[in-house]
Amino acid sequence: MRSMNGRQKTVLLFGMAVLFLALITAAGQVFAKEAMATDFTRKNLAPCGEYVFGTDWMGRDMFVRTLTGLSMSIRIGLLAAGVSALLALVLGIVSATMGRAVDSAVTWVIDLVMGIPHILLLILISYACGKGLRGVVIGVSLSHWTSLARLIRGEVLQLKEAPYIKVAKKLGLSSWQIAWKHMVPHLFPQFLVGLILLFPHAILHEASITFLGFGLSPEQPAIGVILSESMRYLAMGKWWLAPAAYLYKLGVTFRHRLFDWGVLRSETFPVPVICIGNITVGGTGKTPMAEMVIGYMARKHNVALISRGYGRRTRGYREVSAGAHYRDVGDEPLQIKQKFPDTVVAVCEKRAEGIRRLLHDHPEIDLVVMDDGFQHRYVEPKVNIVMVDATRSVQNDRMLPRGTLRDLPEMLHRAHYFVVTKCPEKMAPIDRRILRKVLVSVAYQRIYFTRYESFMPRAVFEGEAAPAPAHRQPVIALSGIGNPRPFLAELRERYDVVAEMTLDDHHVYRVRDMRQLEALLTRHPGAAIVTTEKDAVKLGGRDRVPRAVRERLYYIPINISFIEDSATDLLQKLEQDVTTGN
Repeated sequence: MRSMNGRQKTVLLFGMAVLFLALITAAGQVFAKEAMATDFTRKNLAPCGEYVFGTDWMGRDMFVRTLTGLSMSIRIGLLAAGVSALLALVLGIVSATMGRAVDSAVTWVIDLVMGIPHILLLILISYACGKGLRGVVIGVSLSHWTSLARLIRGEVLQLKEAPYIKVAKKLGLSSWQIAWKHMVPHLFPQFLVGLILLFPHAILHEASITFLGFGLSPEQPAIGVILSESMRYLAMGKWWLAPAAYLYKLGVTFRHRLFDWGVLRSETFPVPVICIGNITVGGTGKTPMAEMVIGYMARKHNVALISRGYGRRTRGYREVSAGAHYRDVGDEPLQIKQKFPDTVVAVCEKRAEGIRRLLHDHPEIDLVVMDDGFQHRYVEPKVNIVMVDATRSVQNDRMLPRGTLRDLPEMLHRAHYFVVTKCPEKMAPIDRRILRKVLVSVAYQRIYFTRYESFMPRAVFEGEAAPAPAHRQPVIALSGIGNPRPFLAELRERYDVVAEMTLDDHHVYRVRDMRQLEALLTRHPGAAIVTTEKDAVKLGGRDRVPRAVRERLYYIPINISFIEDSATDLLQKLEQDVTTGN
């Protein structure tokens, strides 16, 4: 390098840059299929040896997508810059050589294009051409030629006064012959420099309009698409919640250590306690599992259920009656009490205190089912059942508030049984092996794979509602649960979902919600409202539910269906655990 002069160094650096761009372009072409491949078992992975840039929310390799996106941008930039530079060369020469009228017309077009805001003109042209690759190339090509055309026009006007151009005219050469033989070679340096300067400009504006949604389609691995997805991730607050998630994890870890060191103590009881819980927020199927356990164990035991009663407006210990208001006891405990009226159901935010009160007031109780208490270590259960949502992988999740984890995944060693819910009907064996490897860490732990089995809709207000909607009839989906995606997918498979009203988990229904439902029924006069069993509990006792809503309101009962093993296998093992111990 030291022995080279400035020109040689420039040529070398230019060649290296061209080679680098060529390699990226070729690599993007080679990995085009891999950039589109999705794998939800590896979604949102951090950068590692296998995935240098990590993976996105669909499990796609971000390094491969970045390479492919850069390759796409380079090809679009070269094509658009080449077309734009050729257009500038032709129009610049035509403007300066074809007379005053043509010159005025070309100059007017140049002023018009330069007078419109650049990004707005790009969006208009791209949208008019149908967006996509064609729209982007046409838009960039037709909006970037003006400055170079004005420069070439000025050069041609100067060349026209050169002696050899005047001699060529005297010899009878036409304007086109003079332009091609004498002017184009002279203009080649300006053309080449303009082409090189247009190239990054074209890439920048291709990425800009794609980022705004007017360029390439979202499924394509393009730089604008990747930046847009990143912006949505940032807008959701995931990045700035990382410090809060770290502090939350420190707090949870320290709390567990206090229990491990004996500073905080777990209380045992003279009757066995079956805990049904999870380590994530949102619906994982704890309530259907609690109902299954109560229904089986009630045949041989005097069973009671203790729950926190999330979302209630009362505090302290409170027994649940079938006619209670869900705002006083919580929607899930009320649902269980209505299904099992002979079972004692109580709510108390301090579960240990609630169990002591249960046993004092009901000495006949010989088995307690504790709902949502896995992370509540003040109670030492005989059996821990942990519910895991198959649609949300624990290994790729993050702590609250950045993710949905409310407890440490390493605490899963305390579980005796794992019940994986919401599995697809035809779950691949490899997916089961992955979950077994992630969850099972102790020899005695067992894992069961389940899915929801739904039944025909039932009227929330029996005696008032019309017949339940038939297959493919229009329905309005109403849900206020932790994870409504499986419920909505089931409805879309059965019916024609014309509208969706998705609310937060444990939502408190108010008058405005009823008015919104009435408005949806007015907009879709032939539709029925189909909701979840948990929402039906909250709506069934409301005096303010309008008659029009009551007549067309239904809920879908669900049950847990085991894929590999039978439910009896799990329930019999639970019976052995609570009677003979582990």
